Amino acid sequence: MKRKVVVMALIPGGIRRGPPMRSDLGYARYSRATWEWWCDRHGADFVMIEAPPKDAAYAQMPPTYQRGAVLDRLIEQRGEDAQALLVDADTMIRWDTPDIFEQARGFSAVVDSGPPRWILRSAQAFQHVFPGTTLPWWEYFNSGIVVLGAAQRPFVRAFLDYSAKNWPQLDAVIRTGNVGTEQTPLNFMVRRCSFFCCRSIS
Repeated sequence: MKRKVVVMALIPGGIRRGPPMRSDLGYARYSRATWEWWCDRHGADFVMIEAPPKDAAYAQMPPTYQRGAVLDRLIEQRGEDAQALLVDADTMIRWDTPDIFEQARGFSAVVDSGPPRWILRSAQAFQHVFPGTTLPWWEYFNSGIVVLGAAQRPFVRAFLDYSAKNWPQLDAVIRTGNVGTEQTPLNFMVRRCSFFCCRSIS
């Protein structure tokens, strides 16, 4: 097994944009094809998650949360130097993208270049779930592509456990409208954990 792994969650249902549930994953065959090609080119394995994790605490959450639960298993199977690249099911990789794993150092994500107005609205919507934590919009990252390794296992567990504990509040925010699912809570959690080192890939 290879030490570099791209992980995509293709779990039907569980994603909300307001009250409606999105369950059609037909579009994913295109994004999957680009990532499988990229993995072959850069010596990485492509792994799909097609069912919720066995841990019932996480099974109720959207796939964007659930994919983090595979990190422990991947590290145990592939060794402490293994890296996992978590990608959204609707994310396509360009043909000329270099080896992201070689550029990543610890936790790595891409600074979000979207409109600050959306980021501010999303941060305001989730703020009460993370009291005392500030989230500067100019440091906000996109979770569509995130690289993690063994050193981040405690953080990922802390994020999932915190999310499970506060799921009724998080779910209520997600159901209100277009404020995202796990991206803004993950940003807040990175800010909360001062021991955690975050480096952006540009």
